[in-house]
Amino acid sequence: MAPAMRDRAPSPAIFEFNSGRLCLDFTNTVRARPLSDRVESINKYDDLLDWSRQATILTPGEAGALAQQADRRARQAAEALARAIALREAIHGLFSARAAGLPARVVAGVVYLDGAFYYHAWSEVWLGRWIAADPVFHQFPADATHIKFVEGGPEEHLALLKIIGKIGMEIVEDKG
Repeated sequence: MAPAMRDRAPSPAIFEFNSGRLCLDFTNTVRARPLSDRVESINKYDDLLDWSRQATILTPGEAGALAQQADRRARQAAEALARAIALREAIHGLFSARAAGLPARVVAGVVYLDGAFYYHAWSEVWLGRWIAADPVFHQFPADATHIKFVEGGPEEHLALLKIIGKIGMEIVEDKG
């Protein structure tokens, strides 16, 4: 007999899907982008699952199964939420730059934070050369803790799956 799915109450959040593009609808899960007025709709992993279910990316059964796994693997669920938020902010940065008439692209790699490297996505904007901009960490330009591996859309980001867990990095202090 299969394990029972975790009971999930319907989400109190009803997300809007009115842009015609899921990436824009995902970006719009933040209202009032200035930091002082910011209203975040995705505050926890269950919110991300609810958005994905309402977007029909996940079936209710898939969302329930992922929620059950999240109960057992809280750290991995928190990391998945952080990656989703980082991607959302990179998409926002990309569209903001494009709206201002600047060429921009999404890139991905790792960022060094609190003694470890984590998968991360951020934007690059063309200002005579490509400049890294990280809306998640409010950095323009993004600092040297960002190591880019790929640039482009989701298909290019999937290439990272081939190297996750297979590379090692070491922090070396400059003695000069």
